[in-house]
Amino acid sequence: MRIKRLSGILVFLCLAFIATAQIRDFVPVVRPVYHAETVAFLEKLSASMKADGYDEAASLIKSYAEGGFGSGFVILAPDGSPYIVTNRHVVSQAASITVEFQKADESTVTYRNCQIVAVDEDLDLALVALPKGAGPFKSGLAFAAERPEDGAEVWSAGYPGLGSEPSWQFGKGNVTNAIAKIPELADPAITSLIQHSAQIDPGNSGGPLLMADKSAPAGYRVIGINTWKAYDRQAANFAIPAAAIMRFVDSSLAKATGAMAQSPILEGRCKDFIGAAVGK
Repeated sequence: MRIKRLSGILVFLCLAFIATAQIRDFVPVVRPVYHAETVAFLEKLSASMKADGYDEAASLIKSYAEGGFGSGFVILAPDGSPYIVTNRHVVSQAASITVEFQKADESTVTYRNCQIVAVDEDLDLALVALPKGAGPFKSGLAFAAERPEDGAEVWSAGYPGLGSEPSWQFGKGNVTNAIAKIPELADPAITSLIQHSAQIDPGNSGGPLLMADKSAPAGYRVIGINTWKAYDRQAANFAIPAAAIMRFVDSSLAKATGAMAQSPILEGRCKDFIGAAVGK
């Protein structure tokens, strides 16, 4: 009788742990913060277009100047530092990034002045560093080791716009083409894409495409990053596969780590050079 009661407690504790780790804890809103000069130029352009009668275009430009938004997801570097993976077009032209987590308890955690560490123009990927001390993040989302097969169940996670504000959306669909080759979107020589039917709307850019895995954080693994939507097709959405993202992340982190290691050496050499130049 005692053993049965103990096993029941263990099951309850396990369920309680799983319930606390929700996928939205790893998927933030990503907001670009533009340079003051960029904002001033866009506001001036918007006013000029409005004066010429192009009200809709003027409104779009003004909204862009005020800052758009996309999605992203948390990963951890080998040293435990947290980063956000997103699309390059989400952070394009930004001076810094604001990362906003909207929790299931309706609270919000915001990190400002996050820096863009690396971008990949060919694959439309970007890596953003969260400030030191952010979190704590005990884990980030894990990547899937293998590409999904046609028909596999997948989930999209992110913050598409509802009105003018981001609104959490967790959608379910299927892989409709596991190896889609779309030269207009990505060079097939670099990578093919994952075509799927999980819900995607403007604002989902940079959010993860997921597959269920009970052993992974929050119960899901990343199989891709949602980047494009075909408007002339029904439920034809495209994600960059995990393998390509992992290559980008590994390369970016290696460069960032190398730069940080060289920074004290370079700083010392600069001081020596300045001292020698002033002396002469």
